[in-house]
Amino acid sequence: MRFFLSNVIVLTASSVPAVPGIITGTSRPCPGTTNYNYSIAPVANATTYVWSLPSGMNLVSGQGTTNVVVNFSPGFISGSIGVKSGNDCGNSAMSSKLIKTKAPATPAGISGLSNGICASNQSYSINAVNQATGYIWSVPAGVSVLSGQGTTTINVAINNSFSSDSIRVLAYNNCTSSASKAKFIKGMPVPPAVISGAVNVCAGQMGLVYSISPVYGATSYSWTKPAGAAITNGQGTTQLTMTMGSASGVVKVKATNSCGSSNNKSKTLNVVCRSQEIFNDEIISIYPNPSSGLFHLDFTRGVEESVSGVIYNGTGQIVDQFMVNENVHLEIGEHYPPGVYLLQLNINGRDIHKKLVKL
Repeated sequence: MRFFLSNVIVLTASSVPAVPGIITGTSRPCPGTTNYNYSIAPVANATTYVWSLPSGMNLVSGQGTTNVVVNFSPGFISGSIGVKSGNDCGNSAMSSKLIKTKAPATPAGISGLSNGICASNQSYSINAVNQATGYIWSVPAGVSVLSGQGTTTINVAINNSFSSDSIRVLAYNNCTSSASKAKFIKGMPVPPAVISGAVNVCAGQMGLVYSISPVYGATSYSWTKPAGAAITNGQGTTQLTMTMGSASGVVKVKATNSCGSSNNKSKTLNVVCRSQEIFNDEIISIYPNPSSGLFHLDFTRGVEESVSGVIYNGTGQIVDQFMVNENVHLEIGEHYPPGVYLLQLNINGRDIHKKLVKL
């Protein structure tokens, strides 16, 4: 007896499909634009494809296929699009592609002078910005662009009445533009940095010199003396000469140009000795003065009581002292460094002062 089999069923083994290959499509879209295509090559044994999109990237069509169409929201910055291949056995691992918008970043900073730029030509610049194809500069009233608009560097002219305001720049490309970067500028100069000169002085002391370094953009300097003092030379310049008043006070200076004035820089002066009286050549003579070596002090008439002497340097420090109890010839100053010194003598209870100049 023979038996015959029919209707044989052949079973074929299957598995999860492979990971999709490279996703093609732009990696630098413009934010707020539409109808971008992203696609993959078909995967063997795949019956469907599962796409996933980041926030701000919106699916238009194509889910389940090898090609999707998407739109980008205006606020999209970056994210990854991904896709898995699938069949009845499951889904593969994901293939992904990083997407970043083509919008340029805000320029990092503007280089160039900020103060004292009245009535001058200046240059301002930024570093190049990634994804930017051009730059738009804006300037305030009183400032005009001479050249460089659209580039990373502009040359400008500032008029002689400009006060203060900001220069701005933004980066742009065919997609969009960045936020603007600003630099605050002033036509007027900055305050002087330091006033050089003696702090401790005598009331009525003559020939006091105070000075500052030149300030960029300043055309003049306005000094204010302490109450009771008298300016003898240098108003409008970087060096002032004055006679001190009877009390301590403050010397001030500000830098100016046609656009305005800076704030004051101040220095407090302390009166540490009594008012200078008329020097009496019948009591003492000093020679030579100026001197490159010794100063000779001759008391030319009787001194009824002891004489005390104090020597101050230009910063008010005591550098020498002496006492005299009879008519003598005195020599001082051999080891004094070059500079201006104040000799304060107390003779018979009376203070007198004399300037000594060591060469």
